[in-house]
Amino acid sequence: MHVPPTMRSARAARRATLTLAAVATLTLSGAPAVFAATTDPDPGSLELQNAQLSRRAAGEGMVLLENRDNALPMAKSGNVAVFGVGAYKTVKGGTGSGDVNNRYTVTARQGLEKAGYRVTTSPAYWSAMTSAYDKKYGTGPAPLFGPPIDYASVEQQLTSDTAKPTAPTDTAVFVVARNAGEGADRSAGAGDYLLTDTENSDIALIGRTYRHVVVVSMWAASSTRRSTRPSTPRRRTGPAARPSIRCSS
Repeated sequence: MHVPPTMRSARAARRATLTLAAVATLTLSGAPAVFAATTDPDPGSLELQNAQLSRRAAGEGMVLLENRDNALPMAKSGNVAVFGVGAYKTVKGGTGSGDVNNRYTVTARQGLEKAGYRVTTSPAYWSAMTSAYDKKYGTGPAPLFGPPIDYASVEQQLTSDTAKPTAPTDTAVFVVARNAGEGADRSAGAGDYLLTDTENSDIALIGRTYRHVVVVSMWAASSTRRSTRPSTPRRRTGPAARPSIRCSS
């Protein structure tokens, strides 16, 4: 039976309207998101190739903003103190379509440990920071279209004792984490584009405690160079008074 073009267009429009209505209903009703990921425990050749490409893209996408006192390259092994919520919950992707289904995520701390470094972060700081994150956000994945995680809100205030390493080292890494993406734009205030007072204070104290400080900015959406700079002037009181490097990725 011949169907006139105008009738076909009307039917298509109704189907599109129904589809959009169903999506809106599922989104507004809080129905759980469905993740389409492979259930095969063994990665195929294409997945392995894509993993290598992703690793290469990540390396080429990093931007070295500053390198004081030759903080980089770091020694290939040794002791290093690691701070920042991003070292525990390293950002792997943004929100909505900026997210990805991945088999696992290697955090900044895990990566350093796997590379042969011994992490000398104070257990008191690390436990307080990780417990604060887990209490607020849990241990599961973030919701696909939910509000972005406010990593800075669970950062812990360092003290002269908790900033000290558990074993001798002159190098520390502070990982700043931010998240944004589809349905969750960046904002101009502290905790997003700018550092919070706690982050500023922690970085300044780490700078007075260690000779070399690597500040890594991990942004799931657009990146910025200014946000890694403490908003208050820093006075140089010794060779370790200022962070010696800032990175952005």
